Amino acid sequence: MKKTTYNFVSLFPEYKSKMDAYIEKPLNEYGSWCQEITKKHLFNNDINVKKSCPIVMAYLNEIKTKYYERNMISHCKYVYYWLYEYVVMKHGNIKNVLQYYNDILNKYNEKQDSSICVGTVEEFDEEKYGKISVLYNVYEKYYRFTKNIQACSNDFCTCDDECIKDYKAHIQKCTDPSNYEFCNELENFRTIYNTHIASDNSCDNMPKYLPPFLIIHISYIILIPITILLVISFFIFFLYKYTPFGSRLCPLKKKRRQIRSNINEEIHQLNSTQESSQKNMKNRSYHIAYNSV
Repeated sequence: MKKTTYNFVSLFPEYKSKMDAYIEKPLNEYGSWCQEITKKHLFNNDINVKKSCPIVMAYLNEIKTKYYERNMISHCKYVYYWLYEYVVMKHGNIKNVLQYYNDILNKYNEKQDSSICVGTVEEFDEEKYGKISVLYNVYEKYYRFTKNIQACSNDFCTCDDECIKDYKAHIQKCTDPSNYEFCNELENFRTIYNTHIASDNSCDNMPKYLPPFLIIHISYIILIPITILLVISFFIFFLYKYTPFGSRLCPLKKKRRQIRSNINEEIHQLNSTQESSQKNMKNRSYHIAYNSV
């Protein structure tokens, strides 16, 4: 199964600190590369939005130098998620985020003679961004909890509590089959959490197990047609064995077998007749009268 952005969100909280580092420092070396791109895509001269292009350029350079052969795709997907959040959700200042992202990408690859992140992201709208953001918040709080980063309301145990609340608040969406990819990643989080919490006793009040919630699991999808076939087979057997249908079916089967037997017998007799005729013809050919001289 092809992986989507949902499948990489668990890694995004770790990448955020790397991106934040570029936001805080000047990136003048990419200014000339970005001038034409930002002019094409951005509505106004908001300095924060104009900074997004060199920030992405700097992160692409880090991908090229550190992650080209390891986790490149997940970093590329995070860049697009961050860009969507930064220029659309925070500033509402761009027409086509994917085109903006691709223009930045193409310019960087042109200047660096590389092919970083080409063809690694899929476009998403505000609805899909919302689902990815939900997953990000769940994983981000879980990340803080596992790394003992005290950045939630009180302490890192509060991060775990808030993480579980966010998780439980959104599993109700999984009654809708159209949310399968989103819910599948929530299920992945459940597995990750259960594995970790089984050996973590740092927070006494935290649940030690999150039960499964998916209404239709993949195993059920496989079992449904098998079950239907078994039911049909049992039903046919029941009709044959315990109802008049079976008694009617038996003579019909015998009649069909008799018809086939008669046909086979006729074919056999016909073949025998033909063989006898051919033998008689051969015998006659040897009885030729000769006149004496």
